[in-house]
Amino acid sequence: MLILFLAASAVSAQQADLGALFSRPIDVERSAEVDEIGFDWRMNKVFVEASVEGQAAEFIFDTGSPSMISRALADTLELTYVGQNTGVDANGQPLTMDIAVVDMLTLGGTKFRQVPVMVFDFSGLPNGQCLIDGGIIGSEILGGSAWQIDLEDRVLRIAEEAARFEHRPVAHQAALGDFGYPHYPIIEYAIGDLNDRALFDTGSAEVVTLYEQVADARTVRRRVQRRSLSEGRGSEGESAGGVGDMKPLIRATLDGFELGETQLDDVRFTTRGAPPTLLGAGLLRDYIVTLDYPGRAFSLSPRETPDPVRVEAGYGIAFTGERAAVVQLFEQSQADRSGLELGDIVLQIGERDLDGLQPEARCEAVNWLTTDFDPTAAVDLIIEREGERQTLSIPATAE
Repeated sequence: MLILFLAASAVSAQQADLGALFSRPIDVERSAEVDEIGFDWRMNKVFVEASVEGQAAEFIFDTGSPSMISRALADTLELTYVGQNTGVDANGQPLTMDIAVVDMLTLGGTKFRQVPVMVFDFSGLPNGQCLIDGGIIGSEILGGSAWQIDLEDRVLRIAEEAARFEHRPVAHQAALGDFGYPHYPIIEYAIGDLNDRALFDTGSAEVVTLYEQVADARTVRRRVQRRSLSEGRGSEGESAGGVGDMKPLIRATLDGFELGETQLDDVRFTTRGAPPTLLGAGLLRDYIVTLDYPGRAFSLSPRETPDPVRVEAGYGIAFTGERAAVVQLFEQSQADRSGLELGDIVLQIGERDLDGLQPEARCEAVNWLTTDFDPTAAVDLIIEREGERQTLSIPATAE
């Protein structure tokens, strides 16, 4: 399993002209009352076809990130840079990106005018260079519209107001905050007497990812279900600054996660080292999510047919450079009991070679790892540890 976060901080540039640029509302031109855009679902992420200045490409739709255009696309379009953004990525790594303004970003039949974007060279990332085409459509364009993300029908809907959408029963609703550029969807939530705000981030595959200081609060620890805790170590994923450092990892189930006046029960969560808490794309497996910016509401409508409950893998493999390695490992998992160790170089999975690959073949392997490989199934791994080769047989993870 590869976790890929691509997020940058809000712009920190102090120039007055840039301040005016980022505070200016983005003009929206609508061709339909409700614009429906089909999307692809891979790596637990939403991939959409869009165009920048008339140039079509595939983008990740990521509500937890500013929009980012690949350097290759920016060069093709001969974009003019108006400044730079200096901040930190999702793993806390410092990062500087060029800023450009695109006159027209088209998503389906909806046109967004004068959109500020970050420009980033994804070719420097071990995995991102293989998975990302045009870049990321992020949160700048969310303000001023209502959005509905429907994984059941694989459709992203855009309207001037949420009343335009087909009526669906709402199971949970909370206040949606918009604190200005880059217009992240901020959601109020509570766990017991702890009240906080979370970012709805479709770049995160989990249902809930608690900021570790929140997870460590007494009122939260009291609501963790007995015997639901699973501990491990590993990277939280690859961000724009590269693969994150190895850290403690926690999975557990909460009794009671409140959104507005209602409560989600048996919420499975992980933790992260950097704030804020995230509500992630895992919600899409059970709900149609509506982001109603004009009405300032975040709504969850139950799907007619929820996705099956996912079995959690006990380990994760990703390319951290030219070689694949074990980047996550949970204690007492089948992988752990079979002798797998964090940092092991993975030479082969089943019959598939992962070592010594040329760039094109390595990208094929990256796509296979993120799309087709099932780390919960029984598999034989050939690994290298301290220069020695070993074969490990890992049983299937019990449901």
